[in-house]
Amino acid sequence: MSGHAPICKAIVSRGADVNQLAGQHGSALATAAFKNKVEVVQCLIDLGAIVDLQLEVGKCGSALAAAAASGSHNAVRCFYDNGAHVNMLLYNGEYGSALAAAAYQNHVDVMHFLVDKGANVDMLLKCGTYGSALTASAGAFLCTIVALLQPLVDYGANINLLPEVGLYGSPLVAAATMGDLDKVTYLVKKGAVLDQQLRCGRYGSPLCAAVAEDRKKIVTYLLDQGADVNFLPKVGQQGSALAAAILLCSGDCVEFLLRKGADANLRLLAGKYKTAMEAAEGMVYEEGPPTWYPGEVDEEKARILKLLREHAAKSQGTGGI
Repeated sequence: MSGHAPICKAIVSRGADVNQLAGQHGSALATAAFKNKVEVVQCLIDLGAIVDLQLEVGKCGSALAAAAASGSHNAVRCFYDNGAHVNMLLYNGEYGSALAAAAYQNHVDVMHFLVDKGANVDMLLKCGTYGSALTASAGAFLCTIVALLQPLVDYGANINLLPEVGLYGSPLVAAATMGDLDKVTYLVKKGAVLDQQLRCGRYGSPLCAAVAEDRKKIVTYLLDQGADVNFLPKVGQQGSALAAAILLCSGDCVEFLLRKGADANLRLLAGKYKTAMEAAEGMVYEEGPPTWYPGEVDEEKARILKLLREHAAKSQGTGGI
C-alpha cells in the first residue's frame, strides 16, 4: 500500500485491512511514512489507519517512529496534526520512541520538531537497543556533536540518565563503545559520571566498554580523567576493565591496566568469572571459542596469565601495588 493514494483507496474498498501488521516497516501506514509519502499517509489515516498503533513487526515500533527514523519531516508533521502522541512508549522494535529513532539516525530537524511539540528528552524507554534518546544519539555511528547539542542536551537532557533497557546502560557507555573520542570528551565535560552503577547493558561501565571494544584512545582518556581502573560494575558480561581486557585476549591492554593499578584478584560482581585471574586461567585451561589463529591466540592467553601471576608475585613481595 505504499503507492499512490487512489490505489490504496481501491484496495481498502475491496476489503483490505488498513491496519494489518506486515512488511519490513510493520504496516502500510508505517511504510508510507518511512518513504515520506505524505499524501498516502493522510489517505490511509482517512481510511481508518490507527495513528498510534503499536507495531509488533518491523524494527520501528510505530508509524511515527518509522517516519522519524527515515527523517521524513513532513510525514512526522502529518502524524502530529492527526493526533499522534510524541511520547508514546513503544513495545517492539529497535528504538523505543520516535525521538530515539530520530536521534539515532541523526535527523536533527525531526528531533527539534518532536521536542518542540512536547517530546520528553529524558523519557525512559521500555524496549530497544538504547533505553533513552540521548543514549541513542551517543550510540549512533554517524551522530555528530551538533546532534547531541541540538536539541537533546540544549533542551535539558540528563547526561547521567540511566536507561532501564538496552545494550549500553548510559550515553557515555554508548559513546565509548562506538569509539568516538569527541563524543566521550563532550559528555565528560558536560558532567558525565565515569564510575556509576548502571541498571542494564552488556558492558557495565564506560571503561569496560572501551576496553572490550579495543578503543585504546578512549581507555587512556577515561583513566586520565579519573576513571577507577578497579571499578566493579554490577551488570554486564566483563566484571571489570581488567577482566574485559583478558576476555579480549589483549596482552598489551592487560599490561597497561596492570601498570595503572588494576587488581587481578578483586572479586567481581558481574560476569562469568569470580576474579580477573580466574578469567585468565579459564581462557588458558578451558576450551575457548573457535579461532582462525589458534596458535597465536593460545600464546597470547599464556602471556596474559604469566603477566598476571608475575604482577601478583611482585605485589605480594612489595606489600601491595
